Amino acid sequence: MRLLITGGAGFIGSHLAERALAHGAEVVILDNLAANYDPALKQANVELLRMRAARAGAGFRFVRGDVRNGELLDRLFARHRFTHVAHLAGLPGVRPSLAEPRRYLEANVAGTVAVFEAIRRHGAGVERVVVASSSSVYGAQPGPWREDLPPAPLSPYAASKAAAEQFARTYQRMLGIGVTCLRYFTVYGPRQRPDMAIARFTARALAGQPIPVFGDVHSRRDYTEVGDAVRGTWAALCEPGADFQVYNLGSGRPVTLKELIDALGRVLHRPIALDLQPPSPGDAPATWADITRARQRLGYHPRTALEEGLRRYVGWVRWRLPVGRGEGRPGVRGGHPILRWRFRWGSDG
Repeated sequence: MRLLITGGAGFIGSHLAERALAHGAEVVILDNLAANYDPALKQANVELLRMRAARAGAGFRFVRGDVRNGELLDRLFARHRFTHVAHLAGLPGVRPSLAEPRRYLEANVAGTVAVFEAIRRHGAGVERVVVASSSSVYGAQPGPWREDLPPAPLSPYAASKAAAEQFARTYQRMLGIGVTCLRYFTVYGPRQRPDMAIARFTARALAGQPIPVFGDVHSRRDYTEVGDAVRGTWAALCEPGADFQVYNLGSGRPVTLKELIDALGRVLHRPIALDLQPPSPGDAPATWADITRARQRLGYHPRTALEEGLRRYVGWVRWRLPVGRGEGRPGVRGGHPILRWRFRWGSDG
């Protein structure tokens, strides 16, 4: 397999690259290292992948660039002759999309079109393209959500993901290749973005600060540990056939915000105070994945319970904390950026 991962220096992308390298794939990452959060965290991911590739004797290349750069994509496809593409690049975040919808149109929709246009020009050997979508396309419909529910986005971010799915479907018909859209449900775990809810909650709890809660503590979310999400993504990449598929990748077991915070408190061995805030526009009151289809077709079986996933994440955060005289672990100067970053974004995508 010769695999291009757009957005591969990020959270899910770096984990997917690690899995692909372990399976002997040749991996090329294209990422612009955007500053929506500390680029040092992404750089650390790239260095980790270089080390993994060297140990495995696998082919690995990192290219810094924008996925909308058609000339750059043309050069990459011509040189590497990719057999598979995981298009994970994009702009995340529900709340910031309310203020800057055009940025989401350009990054998430135009970026997807640019990838498929490069495949149309130079991707004769491409067998399967996986496109990252989001559970937010379902809006506020009652759950559990099956893939055949019509999109009902509540934010420009969600609308951009729904539009990207439609372009992916159209290009599948035009090109006759395998295309899969994956609707991720609140993925969390080591290397996650510091703007995401569990990362923010952990940072504030470790600092002894109350956790801001927008709306009702009984709102429910379907949380997916990154290892489970990546196993599902890898299975989707390896699925044979020149068809169009959509899969939910979630746990299928939504929990309330209170249950999440209580579990985090047990993992941290400390009580957590709450700072109740008004509900945020654009957020769905609940998310709930029906994973029947992914289970039947991909063999997708999420196996990480929430508290175990939180334990892994907190262990990673503590490993990255500053040690000694303010020095951080190798790869991120000054310790983990989660404890020193001023968050620019709002809720999870």
